[in-house]
Amino acid sequence: MVNLCKNIPYLMAILCLFLPVWSFGALRSESNPGKPGLAWNPHPDQDDIVLPMPNGLQMVFRLVVLPSSGALYDKKFTMGIGDTGEERSLYERRIDAYVGAPFRQDNLPESWRPILHKLGGRNCACYLIGKYEVTNAQWHAVMGDSPKPDERAELPRAGISWYAMQRFLEKYNSWLLAHHSRELPSIEGVPGFLRLPSEEEWEFAARGGNLPPEKLNFDEFPLEEGKTVADYAVFGLRYTQPMPIGSRSPNYLGLYDMGGNVAELVNSTFRFTVSDVSGRHMIRRLHGAQGGMVSKGGSFLSTDERDVWPGRRVECRLFSGADTGASPAQPYAARNLGFRLVLTSVNVPGLQRATELQKALTAMVGSESAKETSRERRREVGGGERKKISDKLVHVDLQGDPLKELSKIIDAAASPLMKSNLTQFQSLLEDRNAALVRERDANLSASIRTSLYNAESIRNMAFRCFYIIEVFEKSADSLERDARESALMRMQEIFRQLETCTNHYRGSVEELAALPAETVDDKLDTVATEYRGNDIMSVHMQKNLKMLIKHINAVRRAEGIAGIPLSEVYNDIIPEGQLTLIRKYSEQEYQESNL
Repeated sequence: MVNLCKNIPYLMAILCLFLPVWSFGALRSESNPGKPGLAWNPHPDQDDIVLPMPNGLQMVFRLVVLPSSGALYDKKFTMGIGDTGEERSLYERRIDAYVGAPFRQDNLPESWRPILHKLGGRNCACYLIGKYEVTNAQWHAVMGDSPKPDERAELPRAGISWYAMQRFLEKYNSWLLAHHSRELPSIEGVPGFLRLPSEEEWEFAARGGNLPPEKLNFDEFPLEEGKTVADYAVFGLRYTQPMPIGSRSPNYLGLYDMGGNVAELVNSTFRFTVSDVSGRHMIRRLHGAQGGMVSKGGSFLSTDERDVWPGRRVECRLFSGADTGASPAQPYAARNLGFRLVLTSVNVPGLQRATELQKALTAMVGSESAKETSRERRREVGGGERKKISDKLVHVDLQGDPLKELSKIIDAAASPLMKSNLTQFQSLLEDRNAALVRERDANLSASIRTSLYNAESIRNMAFRCFYIIEVFEKSADSLERDARESALMRMQEIFRQLETCTNHYRGSVEELAALPAETVDDKLDTVATEYRGNDIMSVHMQKNLKMLIKHINAVRRAEGIAGIPLSEVYNDIIPEGQLTLIRKYSEQEYQESNL
């Protein structure tokens, strides 16, 4: 025992020599057989999309799913911050933005398709975004260089320039295409590729993806009940360096560190947000002058939670040092600046996609025959030998497609100048028709959401009735006759409000049932993808959506609102216990009572 005690200092010295190595090894994913993915996927999930990397590492992505009624569909959402403060009003005021997605189910590898169907339903498209920020381990695996002795594998890669990121992308894309091209999504046989996300792609994903408007158009994160921004983002005065990837809660899409940790460079240039007047409408848009690159999400150096909100944007120069004259210019890099990847595709990889896009446009603006006539006419007007067409009387079919009838008039025009003018006018009509189709699509979505909100209002109003009745019953015996009658009259007013609200709901259902069934059903599927969450609002909306589909079908069968009488709506929306008590105090029973 004495000898052991004498040897303790030597044992402690040996332990101290090995302790730093052991601690570092426990954090390095390649040195920890128990958790091999700490440096690329510390939180595995069944909906992860995984791509291989050199040296046996992985890059993990999440699907960003968009409703897609056609190849030309894009999703409108609001970027920026609602209350920016005067000092940042030119940087990030709220503006309308649009995000699209290239891949449909047929473009994905077989193993990915069930995930897309699960998250998006029948009519959807997607792009993919990195689940985490690119780490030191992933960086060195692609670049083929050695880490520094004190470098932790699971920390996000930072201190690199935009140019270095492009070299990483070049090497990784080349490696994937050379060794794993069949594991990539493809369009017409052309594989997808990796790049930095655009600002729109990044911010849409950071806001939670295809959420309903009341959740998507927010300033901070869509917080779960009882959580704060600090639960999702590494920021604040106590941090002097980033944390390992995935150290905070994921957002709605399962993405980690979309706020804080390291700021993320995107593939968009910095532009001011300015206001214009178009006709009688004020619009906000991006200014034409394009500057440095944009970084998003804030970092561990951010001291205010507003700095890690999705709408915040910071301009990053591409070079630094030359302005001081003290040293030659160097590509700009900062210890709090990193990146994540998106997997996407070129928009038109070949003739098949070009034809698909043309058909989508045709469906929006007019018949195929009118478009073919338009193409032939433009070739004539655009140059080369023009056909001599004499003036002639054109028979216009007042019931026909206006664009097709306009084509007849253009073909009969003798003057090339007149042909050109009418062609421009037809293009204007085509653009307006396309815009009207988009507007109708948006209005249909709004009508469905209105019906869902009406159903929720019925449920809330019924609970209010139930609560008031319970209070009344507990105190009824102590009330004078006049007070009781007054309370009953107040309850009657609430019951009338409940009936009015329910009739509004029935009217909105009748309007939806009168529209083309296929169009409405597709849009119902689209709206369903927005309420996939487990929060109280989403759960209620899922119930409302099932009930709405049931009621629409009932009205279709009955060919009118008689298909959903008031009593059936009450039975479907109001919980049984509440409904029983409400019916007990219905207006009819009041009139029959002796009160």
